[in-house]
Amino acid sequence: MPYLTKADLTTDIYTEDIDAITENNDGDVTAAINKAIGEAQGYFDRYDIDALFARTGDDRDPILVGSLTAIALQWLTRKCPANQNIKQIRDDAATARVWLRRVQAADVKPRGWPLITPPEKATFFHMSSNPKRGNHF
Repeated sequence: MPYLTKADLTTDIYTEDIDAITENNDGDVTAAINKAIGEAQGYFDRYDIDALFARTGDDRDPILVGSLTAIALQWLTRKCPANQNIKQIRDDAATARVWLRRVQAADVKPRGWPLITPPEKATFFHMSSNPKRGNHF
């Protein structure tokens, strides 16, 4: 079973609207979901994405499901006619991407997500410096 399904999208949009946008083509829904999952996986270099996205049902992180839903709906609504108001969907997808960036930057540490186990000899190394300042004489 995939991590996200068409039924998950119905929390934010009616099934009739999905069918109208895709003209009853579930392949378009699957493509939008796969694009959303692929985009989100790019943010999770620190986590075991195979184990994370293998979860089903109530084992899934509800915030991640909501973020994936928002991004999938944005991909899906690209097929909407030009006169449709999809501003809320775009705003939700932008909010989801901000959350994904915060997870990537380790500002947000989701509870229960499996981390990648580093190789035995490898160590993580992080280097930073103070901001550059200008000296005036």
